[in-house]
Amino acid sequence: MINRLIRISAATVALMAMTGAAHASTCAKPRFTASEMRVVNPNQIDQRLVSSSVRKVINFQRCLAGRSSLIEDQSMITASLMHSRNMARYNKLSHISRQPGEETLRKRFRKAGLRHQVYAENILRMTRLDHKGGKIIVDNAANCSYLTRSKKRIGVHTYASLAEWSGHLWMNSRPHKMTLLRKRLTSTAAAAAYRNDPKQPCGAFYVTQNFGRNQLGR
Repeated sequence: MINRLIRISAATVALMAMTGAAHASTCAKPRFTASEMRVVNPNQIDQRLVSSSVRKVINFQRCLAGRSSLIEDQSMITASLMHSRNMARYNKLSHISRQPGEETLRKRFRKAGLRHQVYAENILRMTRLDHKGGKIIVDNAANCSYLTRSKKRIGVHTYASLAEWSGHLWMNSRPHKMTLLRKRLTSTAAAAAYRNDPKQPCGAFYVTQNFGRNQLGR
C-alpha cells in the first residue's frame, strides 16, 4: 500500500509538472511597441508608456505563475506618480511619504479618487543607466557617458528596459514578488520620477507600481 501510494504521488507530481510546463509555454513574452522602446527623457517622462511597459512585464510573470492578467487603470497612475515624485523629491525610498495628506498608500488612493477594496504597492530606485551591475568607468559624467570595463558604452534606459529591470528586481525580492503575484488583484498602474542625484550615475528613477481590486474582483 505504501509503495502504491508513493507511485501514485510521484505520477501526480509528474503530471503537475507537465501541466505547469504546458501552461508556461502559453505565456507570451512582453512585446513592446516602438514608443515603449524609446529612451526615457528624464525631464519629460511619458507615464502612460511607463505604466503600459511595466504592466506587460508583470502580466508575463503572473501568467507564468498561473495568475490572471491585470488590466491597466489609468486613474491609478495619479497615485503612483504622486508617490514616485515624493520619493524623488525627498531622495528616500519608502512606502511612507513625508508629504502631508499622502503619507500612506490608503491616503494616496483616496486623494487620487480611488475606492478599491484591496490595494498594494511596489517601489524601487534604479540608476538611469541601463546597467545590470559590475564596475563602470566614467567617460564624461556631465554628459551621462559611462563605459563598461571592456570600454563598451553603457546606454540609458528605454521604457521597455526600465520595465524589464523593474520586474527583475521585484521578482528577486520575496515580499515584492508576493505582492505582484497576489491572486485577488485585478488592476494596476505604474509611474516613474527622476532625481538628478550625483551619487547615482546619470541620476536615478523612482518607480512605483500600484495594484488594486475593483468591486467586481473576487
